Amino acid sequence: MPSPIDYEQIAQAQQNDPELQSLLSNSNIFHFKKINLPDCKKAIFCDLSTGTARPYISKQFREHVFATLHNVSHSGARSTSKLVRTRFVWPSIGKDCTNWAKCCIPCQKSKIARHNKTPLGKFVDQTERFSHVHIDIVGPLPPSQNNYYCLTMIDRFTRWPEAVAIPDIRAETVAKQFYATWISRFGCPERLTTDQGRQFESALFRALSQLLGIKKLRTSPYHPQSNGLIEEFHRPMKATLKAYDTSEWAAALPTLLLGFRTAFKEDLRATSSELVYGQTIRLPGVFFDPTPTEATPQQLVEELRSHFGSIRPVPTSSHGRRATFVHPQMRTCTHAFVRHDAVRKPLQAPYDGPYPVLEKTFDLEIKGERRTISIDRLKPAFVVADSPPINPSTAVDLDQGIQPSILSPEVRSQSSAPVLSRQHASTDSERTTTPVGSARPTPSARAQSSSEHSSPAALSSTAGSSRRPPGVLAPALKTTRAGRVITLPRRYVTFE
Repeated sequence: MPSPIDYEQIAQAQQNDPELQSLLSNSNIFHFKKINLPDCKKAIFCDLSTGTARPYISKQFREHVFATLHNVSHSGARSTSKLVRTRFVWPSIGKDCTNWAKCCIPCQKSKIARHNKTPLGKFVDQTERFSHVHIDIVGPLPPSQNNYYCLTMIDRFTRWPEAVAIPDIRAETVAKQFYATWISRFGCPERLTTDQGRQFESALFRALSQLLGIKKLRTSPYHPQSNGLIEEFHRPMKATLKAYDTSEWAAALPTLLLGFRTAFKEDLRATSSELVYGQTIRLPGVFFDPTPTEATPQQLVEELRSHFGSIRPVPTSSHGRRATFVHPQMRTCTHAFVRHDAVRKPLQAPYDGPYPVLEKTFDLEIKGERRTISIDRLKPAFVVADSPPINPSTAVDLDQGIQPSILSPEVRSQSSAPVLSRQHASTDSERTTTPVGSARPTPSARAQSSSEHSSPAALSSTAGSSRRPPGVLAPALKTTRAGRVITLPRRYVTFE
């Protein structure tokens, strides 16, 4: 929390403040008078127009005064602005308080805003079967035949699934089962999509992919939508396993896979077995045998080649509507907060950062390491346009869920990060809230700025220029309950 307000320094700054001298000579809105405050040896100019003594604050102390009151409870922009305006006064106080409240780093990290939801992307259409495979791990599950996990695989073209029970998720175990279950049956795929699990990111799995000529694709952290085909397979698979004896789920996997491979798929208009074998698989309870064919094996192979050569891939379909939203400042921001999607500790901030954006894909530099983060987990970081650069908290691991340290205004001002791009030089009263690196204020800031320019201060010259008889004192200024000065048209101004 900032140090207490030193009224001795404020009084000293008022003596050489040209803005205050201009207000004393020209302003008819403020009613300034020197007042001796408690524990202050020097008299301070205070505004008495609202019935309460509000000290005038010079430019160099305004942000400190705001931080002293805002950091008590980190209330919103409107509440903090009202709190400051009832105790202090300076021109554009409402705009400044709104901007500083919006730029508060602890508030941005702790308060949940509207999350980004980007439209679902599409993979490149496959021209061959078994050329693109998705792989993932389910578990831990209840022990069954000394197995605790289930390795799942699915082909993007035919939707052919594979699932094998494994005792652990070591890289050696996963690589062996992938080779024995998929590679030995369907050959080496061109592309393999996995998440960022340690077993898939290990040197052993990378070496296996290079040896087999497989291009390995990985999803961004905590974004399963990038591996949605295998994730959607997990839902019905788990629902089916729940119908069996959960302690024997490993023994139920072959029967479960038989049902999924022979199930009719609406998007394919066929079953997975038909796309793999050219015909349906015979199931228990079938009463009629298929009509025998007299074709030779060579003729059958030619027919299958002709049939499979005419098949075109069918893109996956998304069921239901997905409301999309992307913050407009994501295009211009140079820093961003990352949503902490892992299990959070009590009172842990839902966002980590801010971190510098390296590319607009988005690639962020976290702990000196380049990481690709989904836009759905990001929100732009707002800072005062001419504030010192931000140094994100260190020792933050998004995958391990370590709680970051919250940046205070003092830490932010003492940071030694590279200098951010700034706007043109401006005074403290002209600061605008923009994403880091943006050259234009936000619509809300422009609306606030226009409302400040249309305040009663701009109309004071008309009402204050009304002539009154000599020797007659002007009436006391009338204010509303909110502290605003009532300015009447000239024709309604009367003197007693």
